[in-house]
Amino acid sequence: MSHDLSLQEQFLLLCLNDVTGKLEENWVDYGLNGAALAELMLRERIRLDEKGRVIVTNAAPTGDDLLDRALSRLAQSRRIGKLSGWVATLYRGRPGARQSLIDRLIDRGILTMEEGRILWVFTTTRYPARDPISEHEVRERLRRAILADGPVDQTLTTLIALLNACHSLDRVLSKEELKRRRSRIKQICEGDAVGTAVSRAVSAAVAAAEAAVIVASTAGATGG
Repeated sequence: MSHDLSLQEQFLLLCLNDVTGKLEENWVDYGLNGAALAELMLRERIRLDEKGRVIVTNAAPTGDDLLDRALSRLAQSRRIGKLSGWVATLYRGRPGARQSLIDRLIDRGILTMEEGRILWVFTTTRYPARDPISEHEVRERLRRAILADGPVDQTLTTLIALLNACHSLDRVLSKEELKRRRSRIKQICEGDAVGTAVSRAVSAAVAAAEAAVIVASTAGATGG
């Protein structure tokens, strides 16, 4: 069943907090953008030139409306942007990528929506799993790939690289397993050109966002 999920859908399911039913980290959007760019590369719709810029090689629809939005944005851009820039700015307009994916997974019966109120005033929405089998299958495939020593298929390699770039492999492995399989994870992440390129771009975007938060916090604390 998990093989029917797109790279973006698999990434979102793993990042959705199983307890709160929410996407709580700011970097999720970078990961979702990176997953779209990676999938477009795997489908040979785009490629990178020698300067790391994204070149559209085939603008034909993919059959996935969210990927098609990304592909259309890339094709219509007046300038040829680098992969690192597109990771931060790929989607514009509403609904955003995360909400589009959530709505899609609700329609497929994988997630459900629950609304409530905090202090009887503020509305809150959470998206717990309705059918946890899909997420469980994705997580088990990732665990088997990392804990074993055999070859890993390209889509799974890219997903591992994206999660690693977002410091999120702890959603799949325990701290002890992560420590023990560090070299294996590095081997997987560096073994595929698509995964390597996209994960580096996502990692840079996440690091820049974290640095900006630190700067803002420091400035606020000092009154600057």
